[in-house]
Amino acid sequence: MKTLSETKLYKAVFRHFAPLVSSKKGKNTTLDTAFLIETFYNNKENYVSFVCKGDFVFDKFVNEFDKLADFCHKNNCRNLLFDMSGLNSPLPDWDRFKTGEAIADKLMGIKLASFSKASFTNGFTINVAFNRGMDIKVFTDLEEALKWLLG
Repeated sequence: MKTLSETKLYKAVFRHFAPLVSSKKGKNTTLDTAFLIETFYNNKENYVSFVCKGDFVFDKFVNEFDKLADFCHKNNCRNLLFDMSGLNSPLPDWDRFKTGEAIADKLMGIKLASFSKASFTNGFTINVAFNRGMDIKVFTDLEEALKWLLG
């Protein structure tokens, strides 16, 4: 019998409305955008992937941390990969700071590798979390992130 090495835990799609923008006809319209989070558990390698796509929404993002922490602790999983490469734009500095605080508060004791586009990475979130005791590092190469995470 064939077993899956990766199991989808859940998918959450958060719809939100962006600020008013001008359309071609000169009328103001509100853009309906989405922030997608998909979470996978790789039982072969014993890590959780937390994949984010779309337009970042801070509250929606950090509200998922309790679910992540609960799952990791119940399943003795101490490795977490944040895949932020699907975000449409970099996080504002204030969101980076608050995210680093939330990571350290909610995910302490879990080794975390963050994977992101090079142009979106400045290390601020990681420094905030690291300075609060997290085992955390940021990468722009997925293979390097997994090598560090699982090594």
